[in-house]
Amino acid sequence: MLAIYKKEIYAYLKSAVGYVFAGVYLAFYSYFFMTYNVVGDNADIGSLLENGVAVFILLIPILTMRLFAEEKHSKTSFVYLCAPLKTYQTVLGKYFAALSVFAVSSLIVPVSGAIMVFFKGQTVMEVVCVFSGYLLVGSVFIAAGMLMSSFAENQVISAILSFAVLLVLYFADLLLEASGGTVFEGFIKLISVSYHYKNLLAGIFDVGAVVYFISLSALFVTFTILKTEQNTQNKKVRLGVFALMCVVIFVFLNLFTENLARKIPLKFDCTQNKMFTLSKETKEYLKTVNEDIKFYYFASSGDESPYVMQVAEQYTRNCKNISFEKKDIIKNPVFAEKYKSDGENISKGTIVVESGKRFKSVDPGSAIAINRNGNVSANLGFTLEKKLTNAVDFVLRDKNVTVRYVTGHNEADFSIPAQKLGDENISVKKLDLANEDISPADTDMLVLFGLRDDLTKPEYEKIIGYLDNGGKVFIASNVGARCENVLKIAEQYGIYADDNCLVEGDSGKIIKNSNLYLAVEPVGNIFDNIRNTEPLVFPSAGSLTLKDTVGLKISSLAKTSETTKSKEIMDDGLGRTLGEGVFDVAGMSENDKNGAKLIFASNAQFISPDGDALKGILNSYSFVNREFFVQTVKYAVGGDGMYISIAPKSIMSRSLNLMLNQKFALIVIFMLIPAFVLVLGLIVWRKRKNL
Repeated sequence: MLAIYKKEIYAYLKSAVGYVFAGVYLAFYSYFFMTYNVVGDNADIGSLLENGVAVFILLIPILTMRLFAEEKHSKTSFVYLCAPLKTYQTVLGKYFAALSVFAVSSLIVPVSGAIMVFFKGQTVMEVVCVFSGYLLVGSVFIAAGMLMSSFAENQVISAILSFAVLLVLYFADLLLEASGGTVFEGFIKLISVSYHYKNLLAGIFDVGAVVYFISLSALFVTFTILKTEQNTQNKKVRLGVFALMCVVIFVFLNLFTENLARKIPLKFDCTQNKMFTLSKETKEYLKTVNEDIKFYYFASSGDESPYVMQVAEQYTRNCKNISFEKKDIIKNPVFAEKYKSDGENISKGTIVVESGKRFKSVDPGSAIAINRNGNVSANLGFTLEKKLTNAVDFVLRDKNVTVRYVTGHNEADFSIPAQKLGDENISVKKLDLANEDISPADTDMLVLFGLRDDLTKPEYEKIIGYLDNGGKVFIASNVGARCENVLKIAEQYGIYADDNCLVEGDSGKIIKNSNLYLAVEPVGNIFDNIRNTEPLVFPSAGSLTLKDTVGLKISSLAKTSETTKSKEIMDDGLGRTLGEGVFDVAGMSENDKNGAKLIFASNAQFISPDGDALKGILNSYSFVNREFFVQTVKYAVGGDGMYISIAPKSIMSRSLNLMLNQKFALIVIFMLIPAFVLVLGLIVWRKRKNL
């Protein structure tokens, strides 16, 4: 086998074929890398290698067309009969020679991957995962191309046959949606390379996919051995039976691996932020689930997102009461009809979470945006776990949680907070307090959000009565707009709003060049998942004084830094400094006797910024500010039992952030590499031509 291997390597080096393959392959890869990654500052290696695999279909037939066809055409294949070699040694020698040329040419991939790792765009494990899949796909294509070469005596015919077979292998998954039955669908999955490649491309090291690629390569190599044996000996029946046995073994091995994956984990998350791994919060919550939950994923065969499939599988592994089933919406329209919401049919990609009480549809926009080969989109899909966990919580609850906010008082815009609460399956409604009554029976929480006009005495009395009956109130004030009746409600619960404005005294802690934007620290274990991440920003906040009151448990929810200064509010701006140190900007008062809770935040703009400039500033910190608000509300209305907070996992495309001179150097290097190989091939070709 080694002699054949050396002979084939020598043949590639002494002919133009090896250089043409390597040079054109490197030219395509360098072009994709330069335009998408270097010039585009994008660190996504998955999209880069997706394009590389597409190039395989064009170039690998060039690499494999001569392996057997050339010798058959020149009638020199009989030489192997005289050599002390087994047929399998000849075939394996040729296969590994072609694979070596491909592997050496592909060394440019880990080089470009190392560049992305160096500039913090990728992790080593991500590059290893995607590159391993890349090599495995190449090994399958080379084995298939070699098999086609054994059928033809003409190299051109061999290349055409290889091209056709590779097209079928790569694009077979496009037929999955049109497959009429499970047998046909299973057959397509067995021959579809891209169907198995997408997990590796997305950063999931899938042992099942690795087994598939190795076994498919082995099957094609075995077929080539049998075909060569058939050409040299009259053993057609025996070889045909053996070929059938090989197919059966291939099918059995992959079915066994697929079933084994349902029992033990065979997929491993290699992504930088563990995008396909459930958070600690979800795992802890799932331990409390003791009712049966069903996940239905409405997607056509071949269109499944590896993100959805992997995350859903994690739920079933971490909770024995959760089951997962994929439903084809085209084949099961009657079943899908049951889950219409507000008269609208569910769409492809929707995930329905159902218990014995109710169901909740998770919008497809909350799943990952993914193309046919597994590449993730830059702007969708980072909150699927959060949405699914909230959906599980929702379908297990005995009743909906309702938050009502007071209108008619020149209040701040509540649309953003309402949207965030809606994402948590909390119903949000308006309340005209002047004309409507309020009760804990129909209102889990009442919100007074940035009121600029004060409450009337009857409205004030309604809120006090609501609290006396165990109600929960969230007050967000505005500095400079002191509504006395609103403040009196808070004062009865031991929280006093000081008439001042806080500024940051340390220039090193100033956000966006304004000392009015305070980076404050959340206080309490309900904020564990946002503490020590990004800053919690309170713009133009005032301080609170929390006074011990009999029968009340009063605690701080957010504190400023020790360099914060309290400023007097003047008609024309801020006046003298009133004090310096740590100040409370949000607090909570709890009445253990009747269950009433009052939360006070010193400025509504921390969650609902007023003005485009402030919106732009807070966009950078929207997650922490949003979670602070949502977690506070959820804790107040449900206590520890309802409190579930899952941080979203961003899949935003990471930037390489290359300097101009670095870009120039990389472009020059990646242009010279394929040029050098092609020039070397031209020299070899001219030398052979002149012989």
